[in-house]
Amino acid sequence: MERIHSGPTSASIDITYNCTLQCLHCYNTSGEHKTNKKELSYDEWINVIKDITDLQPVYICFCGGEPLLKKELIFEATNLLKRISGITVNMVTNGDLMDIETAYRLKDVGVS
Repeated sequence: MERIHSGPTSASIDITYNCTLQCLHCYNTSGEHKTNKKELSYDEWINVIKDITDLQPVYICFCGGEPLLKKELIFEATNLLKRISGITVNMVTNGDLMDIETAYRLKDVGVS
């Protein structure tokens, strides 16, 4: 019997307002957010991620700003998403903070 998916197909999560660049073409001008806007704490994000697993989306994309500014959160959140529900995790990054160690860790935790 084929499983019918009743939740959202995908979710995009802007994990931070901040970015390492200020690209003119950026849809959300993340690099220009020199603001006092309160961002969620690490623990608050983990709780949000746990709630998202209940919705069972097929895909999740971590966006931003620059998500690698919160790479430890990305590693932990991806572990949770994969372990709890097998959700496919993607990430949009400008690559500015990517190094070989980060690339291997992202691969190891299961970021597509």
